[in-house]
Amino acid sequence: KYLVEDGRYDYIETGSLISIRKNTKDITIPSEEERLQLHPMDFEEFRWAMGDKALMPLLRQFYDNKVPLGAAFRNTMRNLRLYMLVGGMPQAVAEYLKTNNLSRVDKKKRDILKLYFEDFNKIDPSGKAEMMFKAIPAQLTGNAKRFQVSSVLKDDRVDTVAEIVSEMKASMCIAHLIMKKWVRLQ
Repeated sequence: KYLVEDGRYDYIETGSLISIRKNTKDITIPSEEERLQLHPMDFEEFRWAMGDKALMPLLRQFYDNKVPLGAAFRNTMRNLRLYMLVGGMPQAVAEYLKTNNLSRVDKKKRDILKLYFEDFNKIDPSGKAEMMFKAIPAQLTGNAKRFQVSSVLKDDRVDTVAEIVSEMKASMCIAHLIMKKWVRLQ
């Protein structure tokens, strides 16, 4: 607060909202604060970060004219696979640009996941939030139409973890698209 009142600098804070939401529950947010909702880079933004401003307009032309990519298909798929490996988290993309090393990128993504796990422990010290988060990949590849809480937490049902799931969603640690297959909270 005192740094903002000083007026010489503007500040940007990033990170999870879990601690902030818990610690400022009954505190009025100062008028100097502006909240922005940020998302990982999509494929187009990733290509921009890589210095490629031409691919997406080219793909739009092919799509609009209903013309097959032909020789450009292989290169486009290589770029898409690279995006899937690096991902859209700005720290991971920056690490790739700096080092061109996928092992270093993977370490950076694992560091981000550790922060998520720390946040999940703030939501639920019992570890249920972390266990559900770690089960997401297996649940998404399965044929189930929704997340099966009982397959992860043997003694729990949807109604017993509804608040945990709600807080995970509010923390922005899990994507909205995943929520569609997540627990149906009705």
